[in-house]
Amino acid sequence: MSAPIIAELAGVVGADHVFGAGDERAVPYRQLFGDVDVDAEAGFVGVALPADVQELRNLARTITARDHVIWVCANAAANGAVISAEDKPAVVIDQRRMNRILEVNDYSAYALVEPGVSYRQLYEHLRRDDIALWIDCDGNPDNSVAASICSRQVGYTPYGNHLLMQCGMEVVLPDGELLRTGMGALPGSDTWQLTKYNFGPYLDGLFTQSDLGVISKIGLWLMPAPPASHPFMATLDGVDALAAMVEVLRPLVIGGTIPNPIAISNAAFETVLAPGLQGRVRAVPGNIAELGEWNVFAALYGTPENLALTWEAVAGALTRVDGAALFTAAERGEDPVWRRRTDLMRGVPVDIDGSGILNEITSLRLTAVAPIDGEHAARMHEIAVGAARAQDVVLACEYLLLSRTLLKRIHVPFAPGDAAARGSAVRVVRALIEGLIAAGYGIVDESPSLRRLVDRYCRGTGLYDLIGRLRATVYP
Repeated sequence: MSAPIIAELAGVVGADHVFGAGDERAVPYRQLFGDVDVDAEAGFVGVALPADVQELRNLARTITARDHVIWVCANAAANGAVISAEDKPAVVIDQRRMNRILEVNDYSAYALVEPGVSYRQLYEHLRRDDIALWIDCDGNPDNSVAASICSRQVGYTPYGNHLLMQCGMEVVLPDGELLRTGMGALPGSDTWQLTKYNFGPYLDGLFTQSDLGVISKIGLWLMPAPPASHPFMATLDGVDALAAMVEVLRPLVIGGTIPNPIAISNAAFETVLAPGLQGRVRAVPGNIAELGEWNVFAALYGTPENLALTWEAVAGALTRVDGAALFTAAERGEDPVWRRRTDLMRGVPVDIDGSGILNEITSLRLTAVAPIDGEHAARMHEIAVGAARAQDVVLACEYLLLSRTLLKRIHVPFAPGDAAARGSAVRVVRALIEGLIAAGYGIVDESPSLRRLVDRYCRGTGLYDLIGRLRATVYP
């Protein structure tokens, strides 16, 4: 079944850039897309790596003409990978060869990039050309910028809402047609990366967490470097302190006093990412790497004079939480966790320890959403703890507070290649999804292999039906 289409795809991208699902080069893709929902998954028959937009268009035409569907992986980090909702044989399009930075405009503070471009690559480009603009990395420096935007990820600077800072897309539809959104859709417009909205319906959201098309270019706004910043950290112990801190932080987030997304992570989340700290859920007393059960990270930005005034008010609010310990660079400057977090909050992508990285083949991941409310934070924590305890699994968790939203990111780690550990992770994830949805919390992001599992809970809604009609249109 796969041989004829593999031969056709080789004619598009070259024999060196296409291979079948049984090839040893396909192993990472099998790990990425997984088998959580094998009863409904047709699987993929091969992988193709286009070099440019024209090859991508030709691949889309060939795949669709053979009644296959497209799965997408933006680059080697595999963040934001997309699996089709259609239960048909698939071809994975890996876009790592499409990795050009097409434009950086320092005057208007934006960039236009291809999907294979990573945060590390964009950051190094800015530094090489001495451009005083910041990126916003979602945690892994090798993640695709475009995939992070299209999977609606959140970072750590004031530009942390990645989709909000996106401006203009170029998309290849499954039939190979090329579409530009925003002002790029209109003839003669020179504001493609400046004005998000085109005349008529706004389409960009259709191509986020979506199998309706494949991104070929994306624009994003970059943050001008502020005069100064003041990062800070607080440690907490116990779910009551977590709930109290969320209550204290809510007006500071909604009012914009703290402009970047506030992260509240458990110790497991930090120790699995910071180099040299794997397995150290709590360091020995007095060690600079000592963490709380929960750890708050945020920053203030502006002129030194304004920062001094704002910090006084913020510090006074945070220390009202019983047991909270507040830290700045003076106390934590050499702490590896502190260094990683403060770099992220000033637009610097940081390396993470490969032995503990939470990526798509070492963990199952999902994100749930709630109001910024202490009781909701505690309830989400209870659901997560209950699901993990049943399988004796330690979860790596991070809350993010931005705008009016409380996000809870949950990673369920397992050892690659350990079938029993992955089985436990799958059972935890199923319990998490059921428990969170039953309690009224929406799932807004998940690992590719969980997509159809989460998708079932949306069936029967008007939104689900409309997306189905759109999918039938783009997949003729």
